[in-house]
Amino acid sequence: MRKKLYTAFLSSNYSGLKNERSIAIKKLLDANVFPVTMEHFVIGSTDGFKDICELIDDSDIFILLMGTRYGSRDERGDNKSWTEKEFDYARANGKKMLIVRFAPLDALAKSYRDDMTDEEVIALCPDQNADDTRAQLSFARSIDREMVTSVASETEFSDVIGRFLNTIRRDPNVAGWIRDVSLSEIEQVLPLGTYYHCHLCDTQPGYLRVGELSITGGDGGYNLHFEGRNYKGKVDDGKISVNETKYTVWNGDYVLDPTEKTLRGIYSARKTDVDNKGERVIKPGTRDGIHRFVITDGEDGECFMHGTSQDAVTEDRDGKECNISVFKTREARDKYVLKYFEDED
Repeated sequence: MRKKLYTAFLSSNYSGLKNERSIAIKKLLDANVFPVTMEHFVIGSTDGFKDICELIDDSDIFILLMGTRYGSRDERGDNKSWTEKEFDYARANGKKMLIVRFAPLDALAKSYRDDMTDEEVIALCPDQNADDTRAQLSFARSIDREMVTSVASETEFSDVIGRFLNTIRRDPNVAGWIRDVSLSEIEQVLPLGTYYHCHLCDTQPGYLRVGELSITGGDGGYNLHFEGRNYKGKVDDGKISVNETKYTVWNGDYVLDPTEKTLRGIYSARKTDVDNKGERVIKPGTRDGIHRFVITDGEDGECFMHGTSQDAVTEDRDGKECNISVFKTREARDKYVLKYFEDED
C-alpha cells in the first residue's frame, strides 16, 4: 500500500505569530506534510482571493493560528482580514481543520469589555489600533468554542499539531495525494541522472549558489529523490568563482505530476566546513523548506526546470525564497548565470 502524503494550508497573521508559524511549519515538514503558506504568494490583484481559494481547495487540511493581532485586510473587498476570509472559505467548504488559540488571545478576551474606549482597548493591545483588536475578538467569538484548542506553551502547541496529524492519517475521508507513476513515465518527463543548478535571489543582489544535483527514483509515496550540493559563488569580470571549502549538502523527496509537468517536495539542508585537521565536517542543525518546480521543454543544455526554494520561517529570521534553475550541462548553467548578472548590472 502506497503511503499517503498531505497538504496543509496554514492560515494566520504573519508578523504577530512568526515563532508559532515556525513551529507549525517544522512540525509539518517533519511529518512529511506539505505546508502551503501565504508568504509564498503575492496578494494584490483583483483575483487575489480567488487564487487563495484554489490553494485552500487543493489542500487536504486547514490550520488556523489565532493570536491577538487581526492582520492585514482586504481593503478592496469586504475589509475583513485575509486570515478571517481564508477561515470563512475553508469552513463553508467543509475543510478538515485545526484551530489553535494562543494564551495572549485568551487573556485579551478575558480583559476586554464592549464599553471600553479606544484608548482603553489600545492599552490592552498596544501593537494595533482599537478597531483591529475589536475585529480580532469578534472573529474569535464567531468560531464555536468546541472547534478551538487553546494552548499555553510551545510544547503543548507542538503536541496538538502532532495529535491532529495522526487523526488525519486515520481518516479515510481525507484524500491526501498518492502518485502511482511508473519509472518509465517519470523518465519521459525528467530523466534520472546528474544535473547542474543555480540559486539566485532577486531581493539579495549578488546572491549566487551553484552546484550539482543527482536525481534518482524515490519511495514511500514520493517518486523522486534529490541529492545536491550548493557552493557559494561570485561573478567578477565575466567569470564565476566558487568557494569549495564550505558548501551546503541537501536532499529532498518529491512528487512529480507527469501530466502537469510540475514537481514539489520537502528538503533538508546542512552546512559543511573543514576542521583544523583538514577533514570535512557537517555542522550541527538542519534547515528545512519546500521546493516547487515546473519542467519546460528546454533544448540541449538550456534550462529545463525552474522553481523556487522557500526556507521555513524561524524565530530569528524570515524564510528566504530563492529562484532555482536546473540545466543539463555546466556550460549552459554558467552561461545563464553570467547573463543574469550582466542584466543585473
